[in-house]
Amino acid sequence: MCWLVAGLIATMAVAAAGDGKTAGSPVGAPAAAAEAPQGASGAAPVAAAAEKTNPGSFKDQPSTAGDPRTASSSRGGPASPPGAASAPASLPGVKSAPPSAAPAKYLLRYKFQPGQTLRWEVVHRARVETAIAGVSQTVETYSKSIKVWRVRAVAPDGTATFENSVEHVEMRQRSSGRMERHYNSQTDKNPPPEFQDVAQSVGVPLWAITLDPRGRIVKRQILKARPGTETQGQITVPLPEDPVAVGHTWTVPLEVELAGNDGTVKKVKIQQSFTLESVEGTVATIRVASQVLTPLRDPAQEALLVQREPSGRVRFDIEAGRVLEEQMDVDKEVVGFAGKASTLHYRTRLTEKYLGPPEADPSGAEATASRSATDSPPAAAKR
Repeated sequence: MCWLVAGLIATMAVAAAGDGKTAGSPVGAPAAAAEAPQGASGAAPVAAAAEKTNPGSFKDQPSTAGDPRTASSSRGGPASPPGAASAPASLPGVKSAPPSAAPAKYLLRYKFQPGQTLRWEVVHRARVETAIAGVSQTVETYSKSIKVWRVRAVAPDGTATFENSVEHVEMRQRSSGRMERHYNSQTDKNPPPEFQDVAQSVGVPLWAITLDPRGRIVKRQILKARPGTETQGQITVPLPEDPVAVGHTWTVPLEVELAGNDGTVKKVKIQQSFTLESVEGTVATIRVASQVLTPLRDPAQEALLVQREPSGRVRFDIEAGRVLEEQMDVDKEVVGFAGKASTLHYRTRLTEKYLGPPEADPSGAEATASRSATDSPPAAAKR
């Protein structure tokens, strides 16, 4: 997310324009990955973009599955619209069809309890291929982390304050002509220089966040300062204001500031849309899409936005009030971002799975229980 979204560790690698340097950057999507420790290598094509979200402007769209109308046959009922055929009188022995029932609607809300500890496994993979003036470079990154929310207080209206942190992290990076670099916070006592900042962010509270039941950030306090993260937006999927039926879409406007190499700043509007695709039992599936609304004619600016256009699906437990799973993909190619003969192909996949509270061992300490994840590079996302 941002994306949406929102995982704690999302190490991005985008090849720089010809210098081979890299810098870590989390995805702001629905879910996306707004609270990741920074500092791992991975190249950004140009200057970083700052994202702003208007928390009070979630716009609900009418459901595509509107309530069907029922026929009125009693006296004094509503008149038929012009051009509509009159309903035939009832015939002996013929039963009229019952009126169609209105579609079920669901109230989607986050739910928290004081003292609650919630954990998710977040896996992020990225593959970035660049070609500039005939020179090609490929950078691949992989990170797996355990994101933790520890709820400190819950207000009567359901607004919760929690601290979020990273329980542990495993990271790898590989680029053309260089040896693979890796770091595992559970086994490596001396992290490589490019992962020093990440290592210092593991196991300590990073933010104190106050979140309302619709997923909007009311307050954000930095507990461990990290440069360049003060303007990050959403940390989870925003939810609609009213109960919604399957097929209903709500939208969230975002504004991204693109800092150019000449010192100018361009504001770009992006719209994220969320559609309640289905409900099975107590689990809702929400489809997420992103659309850039501001016209862009500069490929260098398009390259800045590739991380800001994720699409995917989220599984949300309506009864428990939490995200169970999500998958967000980006698969985008930009031509001419650093000259006419340059190309950038950016592919990422962010997945998140709910693990539940930590398990206690006999000594009373919290035991880590992470799930395995495949190490294969991201598959091409469907456009």
